[in-house]
Amino acid sequence: MKVFIVGGYGVFGGRLTRLLLRDGAQVCVAGRDLRQAHAFTCRYGGDAFQLDVGGDLAPIVRAAPDVVVPGAYRARSVICRVGLERWVMNAGLAVFGYLRRRTGLRDLRWLAPLLIAGSKPSSRLSSGVSGTVVELIGLKDEQPLRRRWQLAASKGQGSFIPALAARAARAAIGNCGCLAPGARPFLGDLTLPQIASAMAELSITDSFAKEPAPTLLQTALGDRWLQLPQSVQRLHSVQDRESFSGRARVTRGRGLLARLAAWYFAFPTAADDVELTLTKTRTPRGEVWERDFAGRRFRSVLTASVRPCHYRERFGALTYEQALPVENATLSFLVERGWFLGVPIPSFLLPRSCAKEFAVNDHFHFDVGLYAPLTGELIVRYQGQVRPDAAGATGAASCDSSGVRR
Repeated sequence: MKVFIVGGYGVFGGRLTRLLLRDGAQVCVAGRDLRQAHAFTCRYGGDAFQLDVGGDLAPIVRAAPDVVVPGAYRARSVICRVGLERWVMNAGLAVFGYLRRRTGLRDLRWLAPLLIAGSKPSSRLSSGVSGTVVELIGLKDEQPLRRRWQLAASKGQGSFIPALAARAARAAIGNCGCLAPGARPFLGDLTLPQIASAMAELSITDSFAKEPAPTLLQTALGDRWLQLPQSVQRLHSVQDRESFSGRARVTRGRGLLARLAAWYFAFPTAADDVELTLTKTRTPRGEVWERDFAGRRFRSVLTASVRPCHYRERFGALTYEQALPVENATLSFLVERGWFLGVPIPSFLLPRSCAKEFAVNDHFHFDVGLYAPLTGELIVRYQGQVRPDAAGATGAASCDSSGVRR
């Protein structure tokens, strides 16, 4: 079987090339730099090709491969988190990141020789063990479930992990021809045992686990969660990071206390129709909400409460505990307790909230009003609707190497 690998001499493409050559495949190693391709094939084997995916693709036609493995995919959302083993390496990487942000330097390739030279002595501090975790969160019996597949590699073989899926795909095509032709990522075409078989002779082990993955408000609401409309549940089902966009109407109070509160919380200015983007990020302790009213942003941090059907929301030095009653498929938010820098706030000094979330024609709507203590005057009220920016997305996506069959 002939396999054409775009970027076949790179870090991960090179690992895949070596694995497929070990499996007896005929491999075409392609990339922009023909000299690097030749140098790679002279060392490991295979045939060198020059190819720029943004230009002429005739080399692929001339090679007439059975399988083409692209170097990259254009995905809607990909989240990659990478950490180094030793703290000194992480600290060095953080310093370079800070300098890049502060100095405006965009191209640091001139530093590559120095960094590579410095990494060789520090490699002695490494155990050679690395790992990858793949998480998938979905619904089972209408409840969120997290499935986790964890791989641990020793002897410095972690860089082979991204090549496993493509190796398993080639094996599936060669052994039984059970993969249908067509250009696509092999999502759903391969099983975990098939991918696990692709690491049989490598120093890589895997484990599998599953656990419930309820969100902050789902946990707080308990059985009340099932009373919410689907669009309201959808907004409170973010598993990683997600944004929702729509329109809003903003009304502001005119009193001194209202103006001071609006200044402290950075509430939006009054407007009959303004763009709104709500970005929600799940954290180990709860969630972070950032509301963007046409460039006017304010954020809050949500955490769990020890009281059932309650949660806590922090705005800077102020923290409020809110009750979560549900009535007629409408979720309300009622301020019941508060703290300033951890010191309890007397109940008569608490703001009065009149906030609710509901569905209209299966679309998420909100009506949030905040009123000053003592006087009861309006501080701010914003009403409107938002929809998910990525329909159906509830978590993070991850990349692997996949094949494309002619």
